[in-house]
Order: sequence, then structure tokens, then C-alpha cells
Amino acid sequence: MAVLDVHFKALDDCADAAADAAKRLVPADMLLGKTPAPPKDVESSIFGRLDHSHDLASDVQKIWRDILGTDLQDGRERLRGVERALDKVQSNIREADRP
Repeated sequence: MAVLDVHFKALDDCADAAADAAKRLVPADMLLGKTPAPPKDVESSIFGRLDHSHDLASDVQKIWRDILGTDLQDGRERLRGVERALDKVQSNIREADRP
């Protein structure tokens, strides 16, 4: 069997980059208070005297917790999947190239 011309270092670097990116996508509850994200309880007073400011505050809180938190989790899982897939690619290539 011919020796495959594969750049395993490049695959390793890509897998490492995916793992690093996944680590940066921390859960939403960990971000609260550490970023410009809304605090745990969004108070309607931050919107001044707007009509329905309580509803707006509730919606902001829901978007942050439910939607963005879910997206961050999904992103982490997909990046970890990329890391695992690249590792599997390397394993499969090495296995296929064995005499």
C-alpha cells in the first residue's frame, strides 16, 4: 500500500482549535456577571419609563437564558464533535495505511 501524504500536524492543529473554541463557549449562567450580558434578574427599571418595560425585561432575560444559552451549548457540542471527528479521521487513515 502506498504511503499516504497526510499532514497529521494540520489535523491535530484543527482539532486543538476546535477544542479551544469549545472551551470559550462557556455556559450562559457562567457568563452572567462576567460579560456585558444581562444580570440574572433583568430589572424593568433599566428601560426607564417605557410602557411594558417589565415584559421587555422578561423577554431579554428569556432570550439570554433560553435561546442564547442553548445556542452556546449546541456550539460547544458541535465543536467537540469536530475534535472527535478529526481524531477519528487520523485513526482511520493510520489504520488504512498499515501494511
